[in-house]
This record gives sequence, C-alpha cells and structure tokens, in this order.
Amino acid sequence: MSKKFDDFKNHIYDEKAFCPHPWVSFYPSPRGEVYPCCVSMKYEAPSKVREDNDVQKMMNTPQFNMMRTNMINGVRPSSCGDCWQREDRGVESDRLITLDRYVRDGQNHSEKCATALEEAVANTNSDGSIDDFKISYLEFRDNNICNYRCRFCNINSSNSWIKEFREQAWNPKTESYAGSRMVDGLNMKTGVSESGIDWNEIDLSHIVDIHMAGGEPTAMDSTYLMLEKLEAQGRNHEINVGIISNTSRLEYKKKRILDLLAKMKFVNWSVSLDGIGKIHDYLRSGGLDDWEKLDKNIWAVKDWTLERPENRSMKFHSTMNWNNAFAWWDMFERYQDLQVNVFFSTGPDGTGINDLPNEQIERIEKFYLGKRNIAPKQVDQILSFCEKSKVKNNKDLKQRMKRLARYKSETIWLDKSRNQYFVDVFPEWEDFFRSLPLYADVNNGMWRTQQLAEEIIQEPGMKEKYLSSKSEWWKAEYSED
Repeated sequence: MSKKFDDFKNHIYDEKAFCPHPWVSFYPSPRGEVYPCCVSMKYEAPSKVREDNDVQKMMNTPQFNMMRTNMINGVRPSSCGDCWQREDRGVESDRLITLDRYVRDGQNHSEKCATALEEAVANTNSDGSIDDFKISYLEFRDNNICNYRCRFCNINSSNSWIKEFREQAWNPKTESYAGSRMVDGLNMKTGVSESGIDWNEIDLSHIVDIHMAGGEPTAMDSTYLMLEKLEAQGRNHEINVGIISNTSRLEYKKKRILDLLAKMKFVNWSVSLDGIGKIHDYLRSGGLDDWEKLDKNIWAVKDWTLERPENRSMKFHSTMNWNNAFAWWDMFERYQDLQVNVFFSTGPDGTGINDLPNEQIERIEKFYLGKRNIAPKQVDQILSFCEKSKVKNNKDLKQRMKRLARYKSETIWLDKSRNQYFVDVFPEWEDFFRSLPLYADVNNGMWRTQQLAEEIIQEPGMKEKYLSSKSEWWKAEYSED
C-alpha cells in the first residue's frame, strides 16, 4: 500500500484535497441522482438512486470510489470544482466547513461526527470502496417543490420553473422536450420530480446531522414526514438539523415547522436571502412581491431562536453575484445584528463576480474598501474574492464575455416572462449591462434562450432598453470564427 493510503488509515488527511462528504454523506437528489453533497450537483452524478434502495451499492460505484481515491492521494476531484474555486479565491467553502466539523478541533467540531468519519476510514479499502457504509450526514431534499423562481435556479430545484422550462426546452423541429437530465422523471404539468427513495427502507440509525434544503423544505410534505418519523423513532433529540429556507412561510397544511424543529437536538436556521425589497422580488421570488411577509418571518425565526439559544441558532445564507454586489450591503445593514455570512456565486455562467472584466471588479472593490471597519470578516472575503477573480489574459476575457452574453440573453427572456426589467432593479449596472454582447451562438442542446432573446429584442422599444451601440460591436467581436 502507498504511504498516502497508510497516512489516511491513520487519520492523517491531505487537507488540500480531502473532504469527509464522500465517506459520511448521502444525498439522493430530486432528479434521482446521488451526489456526495449538494454543492456538486451541477457536475455529473457519481451514482443514481436504485429501486432496491441499497445505499451500500449507491455509494460504492466506480465514480464514488475514484473520487475517494483521488482525495486520499491529494488530488482534487473535478466534480468538486465549486469548492476549489471558492478556496482558490481565499473564501470559505462547504468543504472547509465540513472539515471543521468532522476533522478539525474547531468551533463546530463534533465528537460524534469525528467518530463516524473514523469508522468510515477504518472500513475504506485501497480501491476507494467502503465496507458497511453508514449515513452520518443526510442531505435531505426529496423533491424539487418550491414556491420561488430564483433567477439563478432552474427546474432541477424548483417546480415553479415549469412554465419557463417548457418554453426553454421545447424543440420545434422534433416537437419534443429535449436536452435535460430531468425530462424523463419530470411531471411536465406540475414540474415536480422526486428522488425515488423509499425512506422506510433506509437505515437512519447512524445519522448525526440532517441538512434540509430544496426546493423549499417548508413547502414539502416530505420534510414534515421525515421530522415526524425521527420523532416516532425517538431519534429526534439526538440529531442536529441545518435548514436552508427562503423563510417565506412558517406554516404548511396547519403544521408549524418551528414546532417540529423545536424537538430536535440542535437547529440552525439559514435564511436564504440575497437582497431586500424589489431586489429580493427580482432575484428570488419571481414576482410574488412578498417582501413584507418575508421580513416579518425573519424576525419571528429570530425570536424563536432566542427562546432557547443553547440549541437554536440562525444565520443568513446570502449569495453575492455581480448583480447584487452593491445591493448586498443594504441587506447586511438591515440584519447586521444577526449572523450575516457571504457566499459567492460561481454559477450559472455569467452571474459570478469571477465572470466580470477587471474594471467592473474594481468598482466593487472600491465600494467595499471603505466598509472594512464596519464588517471586516465579510468585507475581507469580498475583497479577496474580487482580487483573485481578476482577468488573467485576453483568452480569459473572451470566455467571460461569452458567459456574460449568455446570461444577458437569459435575463432578457426572463424579464419579458416576468414583466420585470433588470435596469429598474440595478440602475448601478445600466451602462455595463446594456453594453454586453448578444453572443451569436450560446445554445447548448436544449437551451433556446438566445433565439428567444433575439425575438424579444426585435419587438418595439426593446433594442433601446437592452442594447447600446457597443453591444453590436461585442457581438461581432465574440462570435465564433
């Protein structure tokens, strides 16, 4: 055996590449694919849900075994790219948070988690397979039901996208929906897809942590059924729950989610929010205009955590992309007495700060430089991400402009669909946004976004709203040779 494997068996991990998730976590996604964690969902799945519900076989596919072997040997798996992008820009990643809980003696370290990982390591073979795989960390999002249509989301994680998905995915030539991994398992009327797991067949006896997200967990029957199931088994008082919610509802079918969560060992409620007022409506709720209700619910959750602070906490899972890079500060100021963390969008293409040309990144840096004394932790992360996201060469710039062009096309199409307008919400970006190209060929199989956007642009008044004289130059400059 190699020295790397010997070190690993002795719990000496190569922490530049190692992540506990593939050893302890089980995440069957709403589209019937199995991942090591939710962050890796944009990449090819290493496994699929099996009809026999055999977790051992689902977690020991050649792809999962290779992922673990790479991590043991200090090789970063490409399917963990989002974490590498964040870490290489000097900001926190899900991998580092998980290391803190399962390996390091840090603030969030758990002896039960450490013991679960040590047992998994003891059962790991030299080919990366694991004998007697036990679920310590359950990523629970059993379907894609959600009441929001976040701009950065899609049908994979929100059934409310179904109308726009049908428009986007329809191929007039074949008169069918094509190109999505979701089509076969997707209800084309409701937009709902399910993991396919029979939870009555899954061993839940080793679970230490459950991470509930969505979709929207407070809008899913399965969320309440799982919490009630754990209570009936007498396990609820042993399990920590992390729930990421848009916090737009606290009651569902006469069930109060906070009442069920109160029976768990520990609960951390993460508010998934990226801006306030009309910015929230544009980026997340998709025209619901529910800001006042949402704001009221946020403070209600805060009051709930204060009732028993020893086993309840609350934070903000806020994501910064270039759209809300300036507006994010308004949200921070409103909730700065709460725990507001900043994460960074690395997808979809064209949305991240790392997709901007340097002069636009420098605008963001200048804005935050004067705020370091107010929020040093958050601002230092923003400045680090900006500095390490700058354009390296002309080839890099060209690729960024292609991604931004694709994003502009989707924005035009969604604006028309939702009766919204980007510049009304983000006037600080007007000159830059209108100058962006409408790239000549950004289609990738099913996506008809470019075609739809160009049809919209031909409508009266649309060119003046979305294009500048520079737009046409960019289009010619960045078309394929």
